[in-house]
Amino acid sequence: MKKIIFLLAVFSAFSLQQIKAQTGWITLSSPTANSFRFDDVHFPNASTGFVVVWAGRVFKTTDGGNFWTQITSIPNGAYRSVGFFDANTGVIGTLTAGNPLYRTTNGGATWNPITSFGGNGSVPQGICGLCIQSQTHAFGVGRYYQPAQFIKTSNGGENWTSIRIDTSLATSLVDCYFWSQDSGVVIGGKSPTSSYAQSYAVVLLTTNGGENFSKVFTSAQNQEWGWKVTFINKLTGFVSVESTNRASFLKTTNGGYNWSEIQIPITKNIQGIGFINENTGWIGGFDIYSYQTTNGGANWQQITWGKSHNRFRFINDTLAFSAGYNVYKYSGRVTGINPANILPDKYVLNQNFPNPFNPNTIISYEIPTRGLVQLKIYNAAGKETETCVSEIQSAGVHTINFKAKHLPSGIYYYSLITEHFTETRKMALIK
Repeated sequence: MKKIIFLLAVFSAFSLQQIKAQTGWITLSSPTANSFRFDDVHFPNASTGFVVVWAGRVFKTTDGGNFWTQITSIPNGAYRSVGFFDANTGVIGTLTAGNPLYRTTNGGATWNPITSFGGNGSVPQGICGLCIQSQTHAFGVGRYYQPAQFIKTSNGGENWTSIRIDTSLATSLVDCYFWSQDSGVVIGGKSPTSSYAQSYAVVLLTTNGGENFSKVFTSAQNQEWGWKVTFINKLTGFVSVESTNRASFLKTTNGGYNWSEIQIPITKNIQGIGFINENTGWIGGFDIYSYQTTNGGANWQQITWGKSHNRFRFINDTLAFSAGYNVYKYSGRVTGINPANILPDKYVLNQNFPNPFNPNTIISYEIPTRGLVQLKIYNAAGKETETCVSEIQSAGVHTINFKAKHLPSGIYYYSLITEHFTETRKMALIK
């Protein structure tokens, strides 16, 4: 009996030490970048991950980052971004004109260039940022040094649509984040001249999958770009601002409609940014050590576990990875569920915003299973005025921008109709 108690005590002590050792950031035994850093990292699941290097090399792990294998190399490939729909199917964005995007369907064993793009935009000259929204939908943007281009796919990267960006909104794009197939933000810069180096940082918002964008933020100084964007849920997000003059970041708490600019007393050239929850986050940048905040960005302290961070990727609220001078891994204690990484468990029709409105308003809803979805608008007499949505949609959060310029002032109703759920809400149009 004493022997059993002794063994249990040893096992418990060992387990506590392991938990303690695995909490926080560690530097992985990653391959050598052979340049000043790794540019991007993506894990489609907790075990399988990929990192890319500007020099045109891709590395893969299947054990959570403990061991890495080089799976491809293209000299001077200018690899900039990476994203995977699952362990086998993924894409790489480059800054090589003529070959901006590569796709694999066999876990990186072979890669095929994507050279044909539909839509009204041109073939992109580079893809700096990729957002994998689901196993079928993804979005990409580029380049940081002009021109501004936006692409999207709805079939796992097999086909892509390029959408022209209005140059009055942005002249360069660097990163993007979409919390649904319709709604998201893209970030970059707007230059009044042909020089990207004179640009102002901008954030653009879309609620119709990139068909239209509206500018929701412009920085007060030039020689700045929005560099990386991250959201911890569909309301709260952060953007790093790369600047040659100062250090600052942006924060939203209402789904990207409004942004606060927060200047911080640290070195310039901020690039990578990531938050594990509303309070705890990290910022890194070109050839500098990282900084950590535990109060939502109000204060920052320098830490020395990582350098030259360009990207933070979060699997959930206890596991994350970062690409910089090395590849880094975060393991933390369970602190709650991260709403950005789970599907809805019930049907929800949210109140439109703003309400009253003139002439546009945002309507969002949540569906837990794939199926036929209809969203209809009715006037005060109960007569249907239009159908906003009537299609098969995947589970998730969906948002539409209802435009009522053609309708008179008055009370209207909008109804969400599915096979298993129907709900109606009231809204007021005041012109």
